[in-house]
Amino acid sequence: MLSPTRKLPNPPTGWVKAIRLALGMSMQQLANKLGITKQSVQEVETREIEGAITLKSLRETARALDMELV
Repeated sequence: MLSPTRKLPNPPTGWVKAIRLALGMSMQQLANKLGITKQSVQEVETREIEGAITLKSLRETARALDMELV
């Protein structure tokens, strides 16, 4: 039996931006780790809030933040 998990509310800025800021990472630093532009990072963060981000994109972004998407 799986133990019940507590549902955490989504941050208003989205998880990607919230984690990036908590790590003290700029958009440019994340862009460099992903091999994309700063504007593309902004698009990733916007797509996450809108619910339009792909799992592949989210997984790649999580890896760049030294995290694992579960």
